[in-house]
Amino acid sequence: MPEELTCPITRTMFRDPVMVVESGHTYERDKVLSHFRLNGAKDPNTNLALSSTKVMTNWVVRQIVQAWLDEHPGVKPDGWPNRELLAPAAGATLVRVSDAPSSPFLPDCISLQASGDTTRVITFGRHRLNDVQLDCPRTPNLLSRKHAEIVCDADGLHYVVDNDTLNGTYLNGNLIPEGPCPLRNGDIIAFGGPANVLRDNRTLSNSLRFEYRRGDSGRNMNIALDNARNIGAAAYMAGFTQQMIQQHDMSFREMLQESRRRRHDQIAAIPLTANARAEGNTWTAMSTNVDHSTACHHCRANIPPRFLRMRRALVTGVHEYYHANYDCLRSVHNEIRDTTSIQGLDRLSEQERRILTAIASVVTSI
Repeated sequence: MPEELTCPITRTMFRDPVMVVESGHTYERDKVLSHFRLNGAKDPNTNLALSSTKVMTNWVVRQIVQAWLDEHPGVKPDGWPNRELLAPAAGATLVRVSDAPSSPFLPDCISLQASGDTTRVITFGRHRLNDVQLDCPRTPNLLSRKHAEIVCDADGLHYVVDNDTLNGTYLNGNLIPEGPCPLRNGDIIAFGGPANVLRDNRTLSNSLRFEYRRGDSGRNMNIALDNARNIGAAAYMAGFTQQMIQQHDMSFREMLQESRRRRHDQIAAIPLTANARAEGNTWTAMSTNVDHSTACHHCRANIPPRFLRMRRALVTGVHEYYHANYDCLRSVHNEIRDTTSIQGLDRLSEQERRILTAIASVVTSI
């Protein structure tokens, strides 16, 4: 197993690699976030203090890990339950907006569940057994032992829930009611009171205020990947730092050439399929008639409602959805190429038809 694809904390191959923005080092997402919660803003590898604990998905490492898995089809990495990479987080975070200094119990940034992760509940409170233990010496004991929770639904929407606490949880200055309260980009969550709280007959700023943000650099780079035909160039934009280039001993030009070679090798390794209609599989182009999110069968990311996608109906009655871009359709490009007709084109806009035409021209030219 390549050493550069091994997390320094877990000593196993990356499943959800993220890069610490300030240091440039890459770790497994849940392990480095757990490290920050327990040890404060210090890099796990160097133990040097950080001014920010912000992380972003390392799309380059994900690409290299996926390429390694493709080259070793019979191998399951140590510590993995299966051969699937974890779905990257959608980039939803809580960013602290108070001016109090950061500490292990007052982080600058808290990463939330990945889109569609309905099983994980993130708990907030004063007790150490919470996922996020919060407290501030300037305004101590604002929170209950188990104060609040944040959950995520199948469409990637986050909700905050107050656990019937004494001081409550506030959203944009208003005490939230009982039950899940949906979060929108830019909302301000204040745990334990509004923006200002009364302590010892003094009015103090609530240090436990966070801004809910959807979308980070990793998500923006995912959009770039969707729109770029050159996977290597898009991956470079997504955070292939100078440190990573040195580890691989590659110049930028060499890296692009290697990415192109790997991409074409992967495509060449895909066995030719028979005509899709003969197999009973049908392809449908969909956009405006879709009123809910669907997960892309290739990259596992959610495709938002009313976004252009391709649906493959299998003979088993199962439906699979793909982003309408080259990167996600390349794994089934022979089947797309051999399909004589795609349903639903008449319901697409002129721009969407042009997108599919451009993709088809790339696929058929390989």
